[in-house]
Amino acid sequence: MYYWGGRLHNTPENFVVPKMTLQTLIVYWYCGSQHPAIPPLKYARCWDFKNKNTMRVTLSQMKRMIQEVERAAGYVGFDFGASGRIDSPGIATKLYEQISHLFHFPSHHSTRRFAAMTWKTSFLDLQRNNFRFVGEES
Repeated sequence: MYYWGGRLHNTPENFVVPKMTLQTLIVYWYCGSQHPAIPPLKYARCWDFKNKNTMRVTLSQMKRMIQEVERAAGYVGFDFGASGRIDSPGIATKLYEQISHLFHFPSHHSTRRFAAMTWKTSFLDLQRNNFRFVGEES
């Protein structure tokens, strides 16, 4: 916990969510990071940021993306192990490796480097596809 602005927050005062891939979002959502210092984003709320109005939308989109990641985990039958949850970066990375193909939407303009794409691009592709995975029937 961090104290600034007269109250407790889940993020440091000048924390900015970095640009990240879908894999990094999954790791940071559930586990955070020690270097760079990022708390698990699943605990973040819009008032934990100085730009709370912008972050309200961003956090909402992140949460929806994670819901789709969890749906994808069920779709492929991902085994969460003994704990039944994602509690380490290794499990988060394993999850990404097993579901990433469901988010590889083709581009009509160029060849895509999926490993380098931001989570936001994956989110927008999924949204344009009415939240159906690649190859999922409607």
